[in-house]
Amino acid sequence: MNVTPRAWGQTWAGPATWFAHVDEVKSKLGSNSWRWTDTIQEQFYCHIAGLPASLPQYNLESWRPLVNWAQSLVQYRCNPYDGAWS
Repeated sequence: MNVTPRAWGQTWAGPATWFAHVDEVKSKLGSNSWRWTDTIQEQFYCHIAGLPASLPQYNLESWRPLVNWAQSLVQYRCNPYDGAWS
């Protein structure tokens, strides 16, 4: 899943707004919103926390292992286990 944050998402990137980011992406997914998993969510949070380095697009992969966003940001740059922004 690829997510391109708009100006609002880049400006309002604090943890208090993350629920709104998730709601927005899920609404865009429509009938595919069931594809949103804990792994996707942790990567998503990591990319938001990693702004602006994680721009211009967040690439979220369901096959990646579940790693807490904070650990993933520091250790893997949001992409466990290859350690690259994608």
